[in-house]
Amino acid sequence: MEMKGESKMYDNSLSIIIDTDPGVDDALAIMFAHRANMLAVRGITTVFGNQSIEKTTRNACTVVDIIGAEALIYRGASRPLVKQAFCAESHGETGLGGYWQNGELRNDKPLTQPVENANAVDFLAQTISMGTMIACIGPVTNLAILANLCPDVLRRVQSLIVMGGVFGEPGNTTPWAEFNVYCDPDAFAQLLAFSDVSKVLIPANICRTVTMDEDDFIGIQNQALSSAIKDIVSEYVAYYRGEHVYGGFAGGIMYDTLVIAYILWPELFNTTPRHVVVETGNGSARGATVIDRKRDNEPNCLLACPSNEKPLGVDAQEVKRRLLQLLSG
Repeated sequence: MEMKGESKMYDNSLSIIIDTDPGVDDALAIMFAHRANMLAVRGITTVFGNQSIEKTTRNACTVVDIIGAEALIYRGASRPLVKQAFCAESHGETGLGGYWQNGELRNDKPLTQPVENANAVDFLAQTISMGTMIACIGPVTNLAILANLCPDVLRRVQSLIVMGGVFGEPGNTTPWAEFNVYCDPDAFAQLLAFSDVSKVLIPANICRTVTMDEDDFIGIQNQALSSAIKDIVSEYVAYYRGEHVYGGFAGGIMYDTLVIAYILWPELFNTTPRHVVVETGNGSARGATVIDRKRDNEPNCLLACPSNEKPLGVDAQEVKRRLLQLLSG
């Protein structure tokens, strides 16, 4: 089956596909990617996670509408490979935080961005070409299915940039597990085991160094966009300020946006080859990610981590400044 937009030319831009479960930070990541001149977003594939697949898919359409962009959007996996799906609390009832108007959802209207008929895995299988980068900012179920069904297609990918895992700090879903991995650790384990594609892992402990609040978006000249973003982030920011088990931060964490930042500016991050493993058992440590030091000679990813030059693992202030600058025009 021929895919819409297949013949589009992308000049010298980096060709990316965004695999996502919008989600407040996902919404911002989608916005940043579309505002970055050097990125060509070839499509958005959705997955369960921050909300049900119905809501995350609708949210992807809504976000693209908000920024006035055009994008091919494909609905993906509605549940993990093994377990049942569950939803995050920090992103609100719809997944887009406080994006409301007079008690009714602003996106309770016909969307100008339709969902394409093909499913996400079919789209990936027929669209990925040599050099494509995939921003993996949700559970990686779609990519694990692709690895099983079409391994030769996945081998064409230049790199998978994955927001997932946590190292040296508590998780944000359990004391051991980060949300994206916890949603489907079996899929994450399968993707890590797929040795024929480059993987970069941006874990939660690195992402926590970059936070935001409503005031960060004051400089956006487009007042409609500024207002929409403030509404989207408001509940998310409030959640992280008030949730003192997995939160307590001075603002919402810009988790998934750091994947877009890495694709744009890898020099702002420190990465080291590591062999990462994930706990897939049914015990309390399910979803935990660990560095297997005994296998340092056979790394399965580049892991963003602290270094002497970058004690936080990332130049957090510069990443935030550059990301926000993408929306300021």
